[in-house]
Amino acid sequence: MSKPVVKVPPTPRYTSIFCEFMAHYHQKPSPYPKEHEFEEDDLLAITPNDIVRWMNAKAFGTTEPDENTQLVGSSWSSLGFMKKSISFFMPRTAPWDPVEQRGNPTKSHEVKTLLLRVKSIEDNRKKAPEML
Repeated sequence: MSKPVVKVPPTPRYTSIFCEFMAHYHQKPSPYPKEHEFEEDDLLAITPNDIVRWMNAKAFGTTEPDENTQLVGSSWSSLGFMKKSISFFMPRTAPWDPVEQRGNPTKSHEVKTLLLRVKSIEDNRKKAPEML
């Protein structure tokens, strides 16, 4: 017999990050209040591209950076925490299925690729002074 799953209440920081993301998603100029309740259908409509665009804005200052765009904001570890915060509120826990367009969009190839790109840029920055 399986044990019931208990979902731990989110930390205040998880909630504030999620409310900021949802404001971006809905193109609102300011974050939702922390007590705002989002409908499940709204959460199920979020795609990996929505998350990547927001994280791009946080890291690069633009939702559509090119390969030459420099990091100007959030670090790899900060983006990882943002991913974890958004993931907490997603109704589905399974990895994102790009064919079916369902699952948890934070567990997608696109989000992982962005995080790896930012990590690589940070690692290269650390190596540059060593090479001088």
